[in-house]
Amino acid sequence: MTCGSFHIINIESPESPYEVAEITELDQVKDGLAADGYAYIANGVEGLAIVDISTPESYSVITSLLMPDDALAVETDGSYAYVASYGGMTIVDVTIKDSPSIVKTVDIDYANDLFLFGDYIFIEGSVTGDGYGIYVIDISVPADADIIDGVSSDKFSSVQDLVVYDGYAYITGYDQGLRIIELY
Repeated sequence: MTCGSFHIINIESPESPYEVAEITELDQVKDGLAADGYAYIANGVEGLAIVDISTPESYSVITSLLMPDDALAVETDGSYAYVASYGGMTIVDVTIKDSPSIVKTVDIDYANDLFLFGDYIFIEGSVTGDGYGIYVIDISVPADADIIDGVSSDKFSSVQDLVVYDGYAYITGYDQGLRIIELY
C-alpha cells in the first residue's frame, strides 16, 4: 500500500500473486483491511472510506466519513470500525455500509496504531498525564467504550506496528526493534 492508493492483490496462487485493482480515488491512504467483501481504509484527513470489493476488478467507493482528526489506522469486526487518529480512537457503526455513523470517540491525545482482540482494542498512543504507551479499551458495549488499563513508557513513542497474540503484545518501533509485553 502506498500513500494515495490501495492495491488489491490476488494471492490464490501464492507463488504468482498479481494485482487485480488499484483504488486511486483515495489520496491519503494510511492503513486498510479487507473483510466480508469490503475494504475499510484509514484515509488521513478524508477519514474512513468504505469500498465494496466483492468484485475486485470493478470495486466501488461507497462512502467516506470524516473523523475528529486524521485517520491513521483501522480495524473492524464487521459491525463496527475502530479508527485511530491524532484525536483519539473513534468507533463507527458500519452495519449500513453507505451510511456509517460515529458511536463514540475515546479520548486519547494521539492514537497511532490499534489491534482488535475480542472485546478489546489495544492501542498505541499518548494519554495526557500518562504519556506514550499501550492502552487497553473495553469495547464490549461500543457506546460505553473506555480505557481500562495501560502501560506507559517513552519507549513506545515511535511504534510502527502492534499485534496481540496468545497473551502477549508484540510491538515494533522505527528505531527501537521489537518489544514483547506480557498481557496476562
